[in-house]
Amino acid sequence: MRRARRTTTTANATRCPLAVGSCRPVWVLSLPSQPVFFTIYADVKIARNSANAGSIENMSHSALLTILATILLISGCATQPRWDRYELCFGLTQDAGQTRISDQQWRQFRDEEILPRFPDGVTLYDAQGYWRNGTNTYSEPSMVLMVVAPVDIRTARKMADIAKAYKKQFHQESVLQIRSRVRVEFNE
Repeated sequence: MRRARRTTTTANATRCPLAVGSCRPVWVLSLPSQPVFFTIYADVKIARNSANAGSIENMSHSALLTILATILLISGCATQPRWDRYELCFGLTQDAGQTRISDQQWRQFRDEEILPRFPDGVTLYDAQGYWRNGTNTYSEPSMVLMVVAPVDIRTARKMADIAKAYKKQFHQESVLQIRSRVRVEFNE
C-alpha cells in the first residue's frame, strides 16, 4: 500500500468542498486498489446550515489522522478478502497398516469425492507420514490435499465431508485436517 504523503507546497490556497473560505491541502492519499484520490485539508471551516447544527472549526492534525486511518481501514477491508489454506492428510494404508490403498482406489476416490467439490482446482501431493504410539514409531505413505480459498464456511464443510467419506470408505481412524489463514497474491 502506498503511504500518504504530506504536501510541502505553499501554493495558492484552493477552495475546499463544503467549506467557507479557503485552505491548503495537507495530506494526499492515493489508494492503489482503487482509482480514487483523497485530499484532506487543514483549517477547514464547515459552513453552517439548517441541516447542520454545529460546525468544525480549525480541524486538528489528530482529527485529520483519524479520518485518514478510517479511510485506510475501510478501503483495505473492502478490497482484501481473507483466505484460508485447508489441508487434508490421507494415510494410504488400511487394516492397521497391513494393506496399501491402490493407486486406482485413490484415483477413484479423488474423481468421485474431491474434484466434484472443487471444480476450480486443488493441489495433491505425495507425502510420508510419521507418528509415535508409545515407544513405537510408525510410518505410512500419504496423500495431501491442499485447497486455498476465500474464507467461507462452505469450503470448510466440503473438506469435512471429504475427510468423512475417506474414513468411511477406507476404514480410517482419522484424517488430519489443517486450516490456516494465509496471504494470497496472484503474480499475473
